[in-house]
Amino acid sequence: MTDYYIKNIKNIIIFLGDARFWWVIYMMGVKGNTQIPWQLLRKALELELDEQEAGELKSWLSDSSHAELYVELKRLWLLILQQSIEREEELNRDELWMRLLERISGRERKNKRSVISYIRWSIVAAFLLVVFGWAALHQSRVEKPVASAPQVYTALDGKAKVVLPDSSTVWLNAGATLTYLPDDWNEERTVELEGEAFFDVRKDEKRPFLVDAGELEVRVYGTSFNVNATAEMADVKVSLVEGSVSVGKADKTSLIEPGEMAIYSKRTGELRTESADVELESLWAHESLRFEHKSLSELEKYLERWYNVQIILDSSLSDKPAYTFSIKDESLEEILRLMSRINPIRYDFRENNIVVITNK
Repeated sequence: MTDYYIKNIKNIIIFLGDARFWWVIYMMGVKGNTQIPWQLLRKALELELDEQEAGELKSWLSDSSHAELYVELKRLWLLILQQSIEREEELNRDELWMRLLERISGRERKNKRSVISYIRWSIVAAFLLVVFGWAALHQSRVEKPVASAPQVYTALDGKAKVVLPDSSTVWLNAGATLTYLPDDWNEERTVELEGEAFFDVRKDEKRPFLVDAGELEVRVYGTSFNVNATAEMADVKVSLVEGSVSVGKADKTSLIEPGEMAIYSKRTGELRTESADVELESLWAHESLRFEHKSLSELEKYLERWYNVQIILDSSLSDKPAYTFSIKDESLEEILRLMSRINPIRYDFRENNIVVITNK
């Protein structure tokens, strides 16, 4: 057991900054004779395992303490990916891995601990590991392997951005839910979708990306597309912005190209493809919109898509006033209030997301 601590003390110390790892360290002490396969774990987080390595990882994860360590590593890895994308940072995998280690140890590059502080922590770590090792001798309960739990994301109020383990990004529209199981991503990247989402998928020719939308499946290798599988709608719609996708289920499949939309009827099972304004379909997933000299009738379809409402314009409204403005986080009521200062209009919010605009 002493040899184990000497061989792994450097690796274990880097985890001291995250409180969740204390239990993991304890469980590792229980087993007492395990080397941590850091390179294998890194390849697993980057989804680069081959078949043999996937088998090695599965065998290593059969130990409950190893599985718990892996779950915590994945949690931090996804958090770092999310933050780097939100900050629009272009980091390579080595930088992301170093940031993971720094995050675990509670250190940032701009705030390095002093050598003396590090030594103190090392001494404390060594002492605690000995204590945990002693406690391990009295541990007799058998732990069951910890399986990776499904990752579930729901946009409860407004839009939500999700970063997947392969760095693909997904925008969820209000009320949409995305579910996936990372452990099943070795050969195929599969997610389940309820509601509407816009996908920007990282290209990977070896592992296709599959969206299970209930009534319909979308298979891609790297592309940008919008899927609207809202339960209340009669159809499931897939709009392709760039790349190519296969849409269908069982014996009904269709290839669509950029600028096209696949429409699947839930009632009849019919699948058809047609040209569409795919930019408008995915408009809601943009972080902001800018309009230059647009009339109210021109703005109607964009505001409907952005705010997920139905707008009814009174026929007596003038189409001459031109509006120039930007939208980011503003509510529809804020935008209409600003527009009413340029041209006197009256707006009425009604049930079922209907907005009626008339002359004032």
